[in-house]
Amino acid sequence: MVCWPRSGQVFSLPGGDFVVADVCAGVRYLLAGLVTAALYSYFAFGATYKRLLFIAIAALVYIAGNGVRAFIVMAVASATQMRVLGGADHIYFGHGLFAVLTLALLWSASRFAEPRAPTTAAATTARPVGRPTLSEALLVAVALAILRAGPAIDDVKARVDSDVGAVVRALPAVAGCAGPEKWAPSWLPAFAGADAQVSGTYQCGEAAVSVAEAAYVRQHQGKKAIRVRSAVLPQDDRFTPDTRLLDLGPDRHNASVAETEFATASGMTLAWTWYAVNGEPTSCRLCVKALEAKYAILMRPGVSVVLVVTGAYRTDADLARIRPAMSDVARAVWLASSQTGP
Repeated sequence: MVCWPRSGQVFSLPGGDFVVADVCAGVRYLLAGLVTAALYSYFAFGATYKRLLFIAIAALVYIAGNGVRAFIVMAVASATQMRVLGGADHIYFGHGLFAVLTLALLWSASRFAEPRAPTTAAATTARPVGRPTLSEALLVAVALAILRAGPAIDDVKARVDSDVGAVVRALPAVAGCAGPEKWAPSWLPAFAGADAQVSGTYQCGEAAVSVAEAAYVRQHQGKKAIRVRSAVLPQDDRFTPDTRLLDLGPDRHNASVAETEFATASGMTLAWTWYAVNGEPTSCRLCVKALEAKYAILMRPGVSVVLVVTGAYRTDADLARIRPAMSDVARAVWLASSQTGP
């Protein structure tokens, strides 16, 4: 059995370190395959359960295929000291493997495809010329709705453009902590393209807790709260966040934050990250996209906020002091983030 040392998304092999980048995580591989499988199943099978079964099998095939692709790329690149499959050629290899998988999948499915019954003239129901069917009328209505949705969404988004500065409010006061003062750490979270942001550091006894918050109003490529390759925290490619529950008090349910530890020049840093979309906090990146889609469908202004609470430490004793202080600050910031919106 092959066992490669792993740290987050980084595998250390004899030939070098390999980062499993988010863009190579297989989502695009899977989506492209599922679209192909759905299109083929529509023409090959008549029963709905057979179409769904074929799509499910295709999903398993492409997930397994992507794992095999990643294994082969890392194994070959390491064995050849990065001379083979260590550059752009690994992309071409992935495309070729995808084509082979697709052809094999469609060929296997063709053996079980259902022949379509021929359409006879007697079976064709005549209808008056010029009178659309119900399905045609619905298709036209959907097309018109889509054409109208674009300008309508732009109009709704424009309502908050003139007041972007009000999207991120001042950091809240925290009981038992002084501040917030100016951001103290030597690094700052990278909020690419944020419309507004605020940061500061609280002094909670002997523990210093820093907070950074950024808002995204009109999102597009390169300007998103959730990006394909996240770079909010330093070295975050090497660390897989854990989920930590945050006690919000007896009147509320516990909230979850993504917890990450990473090294800086001054020592170790503990970071908690979460998001809020129109005042709905969540630590789930996929949930952010779902919330943004919901507000887009409702044609309401969407404001996505990224929040980071951090504390630096060197020893276990420092960590024991920083966690309760971070909990107090994160609780106050979380409750304030639930009121953030247009």
